[in-house]
Amino acid sequence: MNDSENETIKDALKKAIIDTYSIIKGNTEILKIKKYAQGYLVLVLRQGESGGIAIYYVEEKEGRNFIANGVAGGDAAMSMGFGVNRLVLGNDTIFFCNLNDSTWIPENDTRKETNYARIVFDFDDGNTIEEKVENDKGYILIYNGVVNVKDMKLYNADNELVNVYKDVGATKEVDYRLLNSQ
Repeated sequence: MNDSENETIKDALKKAIIDTYSIIKGNTEILKIKKYAQGYLVLVLRQGESGGIAIYYVEEKEGRNFIANGVAGGDAAMSMGFGVNRLVLGNDTIFFCNLNDSTWIPENDTRKETNYARIVFDFDDGNTIEEKVENDKGYILIYNGVVNVKDMKLYNADNELVNVYKDVGATKEVDYRLLNSQ
């Protein structure tokens, strides 16, 4: 997909989410889009009073007309520069969050650029998956099976370890709400 087509889809997905869930257009940023089932998972950051991170499931009806069919809210990344939200849909586990451009260094109470390039997920079933996130503002990882994160390591473009899972403390379990059919 070229950049122009990608922007067209991004705009159409954003419009479907805004129209369906009545959120404020100017305060909504799409961070990541990933194909899932017959539609897309769309990671959105909402600023302001009703702000937060959410993942929407959006299906294409016909010719770039989309409808948002469900949403799960999660915790946005805080001082460590990343977070972990876990959503189980059927037999799939979906992990998602935004990625900040800096992380807090508690030893000297300063901030350091993250420049995340990849994330390595270790799961409680013994499997490991690597996700490239260079220049991304967030991540969506879809795992076929129901698992929990055992460990997670975030690396920069120089292959330096920037953060690890224990830095955020825990995974937030999120609930998925389906849109009532109209």
